[in-house]
Amino acid sequence: MRIELLSTINNHYVVPFRVVVQSLLDHVGPGISLRWHVWHRGMSDGLKNQVERHETDADLEFVWYETEDTSNELPVRGHFVPHVYTRLYAPECLPDDVTRFIYVDGDLLVLDDISTLWSTDLNGAILAAVQDLAVPHVSSPMGLKHFSALGFDASDRYFNAGVYVADVEAWRDARISAAADRYVAEYSDAINLLDQDVLNAIIKGRWKPLDYRWNLVSGPAGRDFCLTEELDTAQLERAVADPGIVHFAGLLKPWIYPALGSPWADHYNRVLRRLYPEHQLNRSVRARGISLYDRYLRNYTHGIEKSIWCARRGF
Repeated sequence: MRIELLSTINNHYVVPFRVVVQSLLDHVGPGISLRWHVWHRGMSDGLKNQVERHETDADLEFVWYETEDTSNELPVRGHFVPHVYTRLYAPECLPDDVTRFIYVDGDLLVLDDISTLWSTDLNGAILAAVQDLAVPHVSSPMGLKHFSALGFDASDRYFNAGVYVADVEAWRDARISAAADRYVAEYSDAINLLDQDVLNAIIKGRWKPLDYRWNLVSGPAGRDFCLTEELDTAQLERAVADPGIVHFAGLLKPWIYPALGSPWADHYNRVLRRLYPEHQLNRSVRARGISLYDRYLRNYTHGIEKSIWCARRGF
């Protein structure tokens, strides 16, 4: 069985992306081959060679695609760059023999065999994804600003686009890329979470929920403030006990900050050290303070943090 994967990265994400690759390979089952389609912007052959080095006997092929410069056409803010929108257009360029793919972000830690995820029955949906822990509904403060005008109910779920399984034919039949262009043109000033907002808006009602364990966002997961009536808390607690993929979304990245509060940060850094034994975390006073905040104070100040996050429309 061959599993098709799709990712978009830039020069700054080579180190964490290698952790994604290695942690996935650490759990791949026998008889599985992998073809990884990677979209990049201006990566050198040397950096590509770094990505392709891994500790495994698994059958893995990388296919590289260079994206065009869209810096003046797409809305971005904070630490994001226009390259994040590439996922909206990449499926149009996949080879004809690719019928589905798993999209994976560059800030993940894989902890289970993804063949189970690959075998997800989409039941006619365009994609399957996990409800966002921080933005559980389209009506959430950082959800879709014009959800009602777009035909959504306030209770409709909003998914996190860090991991999803997609049907290529359904994607193309729905003309997702063209719909994304129209949505960005009309709602550019109202977009909160960039390409993730766009996907949620245009795939309305045509996605299937996955178990939280397949995209467990590390920041809120396992903390008291995450156990709200907006989420399936029983499923979430099971996912925290046995995650399949942990997603280090947000600014607090384990390859930058030491001693984060995430239960999976140490595991992440063990994989990182195998690949980059000399890798240095940021041990400045500011970085240590941020780590201490995450580990000891975040449960108590989350409400303030979330208000700032919403007011700034992201960090």
